Amino acid sequence: MKPKIEQPVNALRRRCVTVAAALVFGSIALAGCGFRPMYGEAAGANTTGGIAGTKLAQIRIDPIADRIGQELHNRLRDRMNPSGQPDVAAYSLSVTLSQTEQEIAGDTDENVRHKILKVTAVYSLIPTKDDKQPLLNNTSSRISVSFDTLDDPYNDIATKEDAERRAVEQLADMITTRIAVYFTSHPEI
Repeated sequence: MKPKIEQPVNALRRRCVTVAAALVFGSIALAGCGFRPMYGEAAGANTTGGIAGTKLAQIRIDPIADRIGQELHNRLRDRMNPSGQPDVAAYSLSVTLSQTEQEIAGDTDENVRHKILKVTAVYSLIPTKDDKQPLLNNTSSRISVSFDTLDDPYNDIATKEDAERRAVEQLADMITTRIAVYFTSHPEI
């Protein structure tokens, strides 16, 4: 009969071997499925940032109306071309924003209200050369963020602006990711 100390050690060894085997098998399966990094360098790539990073840097972002549109424009520019807009852009991104506010709850005195801000971005990615058809035409991304209002005008403005900022951050991430996925799945463009 084995001593009681060896039993937990053996169980730990078996668990480590199982985890190591799972990691090896997972790595082989991931390599065999055609996985390619979206932003990083793929094997044999000769440019920094991979396919998506190179293509994103070639996008000119058209001005977007209103203050929230200007914030979205800046966030998209920070994500797509942090070195600045390209001098000669290969693609043009046009975005139209719309937003609605919906009150969903309030207290009995109507002093505190819970609201939902829904922001929708409709965008098109168009090649600037040869008047080609849009790559992404009237694609939309929607985001909903919540905020509370009180009977204090300053607080109400500050909480709504914070909700707009959060919505813009998330929309910029969504749009950038969707365009990067498009370029990764269509490297010939």
